[in-house]
Amino acid sequence: MAWIRPDVTDKFSELSRKGISILDFALNRDLGAKEKTANINLNFDVVYNNSVYTTWESIEGLKKFLLHRKLTIDAILFTGHAGNGHRAPTRAIVKKFIEKSDKNVIIIDILSLFSKNIANFNDKAWVRLSQTSRGQDIWNDFIRGEIDIENSGFDIAPLFRVLYTKRLKSFIQSIQPKIVLSTYPYSNAILSKIADDNSSIEFAGVVVTDTEMLGFAMSAYGDVSKLHYFVASEETWNNGLRIYPYLKDSMGPIYIGTNPCFFDGEADCSNAIKDTVLFVPGSAEGLGMGIYALPIIARYCKLTSKQLICVSGIGKAYHYAKKIQKKYKTTLSLFSYVASEDLKNLITACEVVIAKAGGNMSSELVSKSGSKIFYQSIKGQETDNAEYYANLGVATNVGNSKKALIDALIQQPYTPSIYAKGIIVKSAVDTVVDTILPYFDTI
Repeated sequence: MAWIRPDVTDKFSELSRKGISILDFALNRDLGAKEKTANINLNFDVVYNNSVYTTWESIEGLKKFLLHRKLTIDAILFTGHAGNGHRAPTRAIVKKFIEKSDKNVIIIDILSLFSKNIANFNDKAWVRLSQTSRGQDIWNDFIRGEIDIENSGFDIAPLFRVLYTKRLKSFIQSIQPKIVLSTYPYSNAILSKIADDNSSIEFAGVVVTDTEMLGFAMSAYGDVSKLHYFVASEETWNNGLRIYPYLKDSMGPIYIGTNPCFFDGEADCSNAIKDTVLFVPGSAEGLGMGIYALPIIARYCKLTSKQLICVSGIGKAYHYAKKIQKKYKTTLSLFSYVASEDLKNLITACEVVIAKAGGNMSSELVSKSGSKIFYQSIKGQETDNAEYYANLGVATNVGNSKKALIDALIQQPYTPSIYAKGIIVKSAVDTVVDTILPYFDTI
């Protein structure tokens, strides 16, 4: 069975046992298989909108399905949605997990389980605020807690104890998982209580889906002594301790070098196509303001006979990019969203890649050797990511400068991958999964 999708099991909540028998094939098949019925689609690489929310209807359907199949849940991954930077690494971990294990795992978004409307509002607020410089300042100052951060150590985790409802507590106790991981701050905030309340849990861990811990270390609500933290580096951990001193009471850090992503080793770029440029200012919601550099990139590519591919994200960014495409039809190919596997193929096939340094996108880029450029990253975690990888010498960061961007396009600076550089030998996703698997053998 391996991965069980609670976000589709709402289809089972109103069904009889006979009805479940008819449909349960959908959760017990090859992950690469295509489903003609779009409302039950289990392909990892096309999951997007229908994997955002977890509802109590889907949980009730999940419980009915488990009872019918006499199954247990061995691991829970808690995630959330703000761009694709939390969902994608979570799915990458699950995909690797089921390659290496026959245990059953589910993914749950606690915020949407609490309230789909609140989760949707949170996502839209993040999208809207990230699209302007002023909005980014507001997000960082008030929501991510960067108000005199070195002295105050501001932590909003206790505010999220409301998410740990009696209903959620009862559900987790009924599941009795051995492993719980979180890749999203709101889930991190209550993870220590979840671990403390469930004696079945052998390993509880926070996977930091960026190169800094701000926002991801939220766990003041409860005793953190049972929590492990998967973090990029020792510097990451030390910065986290400076901001959140209580982390010293945890089980400590496990260094993974970068964010877990679908690249689980050096990307094979042997078939990269000459004179191709990939521009990804936002692969999911299209966050950030880098899209406004599209005209000058397209103009440069036209003048130098290069082919430009832009993955703009959805919404406002895509509509803007569509206008630019009309002017550069023979030069520019435009996509509003591509699935993870397709994006992997584009990254390896293109000679030059330009992107903002989102947690997932940045880790994908540094998995390849070649010309890879960070441009117009969102202030906060993303600018931290860009600086981190540039300092390691595995990417070029041009900040917000269009001139520096064009100079980099002309020069095409080569940087080795994080593997070729010798910074990591084992991928982050392998490190996470290899760390947790032994805990299933404990009694």
